[in-house]
Amino acid sequence: MRDLSRTRSDAKLVVKDAKKRLGAFLLRYKLLNPFKTNWTGMHLDWVRKQKFDHEAQNIVLREYLSSVEQASARVNRLAESMATLAEECSLWPYIKALRACRGIDMITAAGIMFELVDLKRFPPAPHLMSFLGLVPSEDSSGKRRRQGSITKAGNSQVRRLLVAAAHNNGHSPKVTQRLRKRQEGVSQEVIDIAWRAQERLYRKRLVLFNRGKPKTCIVIAMARELVGIVWDIGQQERLVTN
Repeated sequence: MRDLSRTRSDAKLVVKDAKKRLGAFLLRYKLLNPFKTNWTGMHLDWVRKQKFDHEAQNIVLREYLSSVEQASARVNRLAESMATLAEECSLWPYIKALRACRGIDMITAAGIMFELVDLKRFPPAPHLMSFLGLVPSEDSSGKRRRQGSITKAGNSQVRRLLVAAAHNNGHSPKVTQRLRKRQEGVSQEVIDIAWRAQERLYRKRLVLFNRGKPKTCIVIAMARELVGIVWDIGQQERLVTN
């Protein structure tokens, strides 16, 4: 299951690279996306309609577009396989519990658990934060103490998943219909943790934003907070109700 999760992550990188190449090709001929967002259905339909005077360029466009479509289809197939097999594995109660949190759906929750397996092997949450490389590096000597960027040590797969999840957090606390659906069958203890997590992450974002911190620093700080939330859920004795 860990190999499957990592294969999907590799496939996502292939998609990113394919989109980059197609985008660069279009930009070279000043074909700019007329829509606000790239790589939506409307954007891809627009790309398919582009025609060049020389057939060689049309062939290149079709090949680049085919690479994007095939790579995206591969990611979707792997994601579906992960979702199906996750419900059958022994870690499913933990995956289901993590999905009660905002910004952590099936792929993220499954990826975290397939990598970490046993969250109780990290006695305090800071140990897990260090393991994932989300703590600041330090260069100290005598009374001088200087902190730098995060260490990026340990498991980079989980770190990437949590950073991506942090991008979907920090908004006003709210339980949407979709999130409420994910929380069905999850214990009240976990649901309470998930709600407190929303409040904490929202406050964290506001404080750092008001201090003038750059967006990247805010996201990393929120990802570090998410580690503590994931750890807290992993320590619960009762995760699901059915």
